[in-house]
Amino acid sequence: MGYTYLGQNKIAEALALFTLNTEFYPDSCNVWDSLGEASLAAGDKELAKASYRKALESLDRDNTTSSGLKDAVRTDATAALAQLEKQP
Repeated sequence: MGYTYLGQNKIAEALALFTLNTEFYPDSCNVWDSLGEASLAAGDKELAKASYRKALESLDRDNTTSSGLKDAVRTDATAALAQLEKQP
């Protein structure tokens, strides 16, 4: 649903859903990665950085996400952080 909102440019709604997901599933790397994406769409680079860092930090304790999706999150979050660190 959050990605549907993002696709409809309803950024505030997407952020609200992804934030709620992080509260319900704080050990899920995927929900933090999604919040990072929505934060970037909202222009909140600091929240995006924090969310991508949480995604990477939660990889080891996440026991519900498949290894394939974990690999995708690792790649996405690492690339996004590298890009964000380059920007002023």
